[in-house]
Amino acid sequence: MSGDTHEAAKRISNEVFLPALQRAAGEAQKLYGSPGDTLSGAMNAFGEMLLTLAGKRGAVALLRGLADHLEQKAPD
Repeated sequence: MSGDTHEAAKRISNEVFLPALQRAAGEAQKLYGSPGDTLSGAMNAFGEMLLTLAGKRGAVALLRGLADHLEQKAPD
């Protein structure tokens, strides 16, 4: 990913998706009250978005890459 593309992705994340996800998470908590259900719903929606944008193979590859990234980044 080039520097310009990386910067655009960061801006899209911070300016578009993060605020929308925070609003949606707050609404889900109010309606259903369960952090676990809220997280599960968010993950399901994310998976559906990946399928729509990248197709099945692309979604699977992206999720595998994300899992590898989290495994390397996050402490045990």
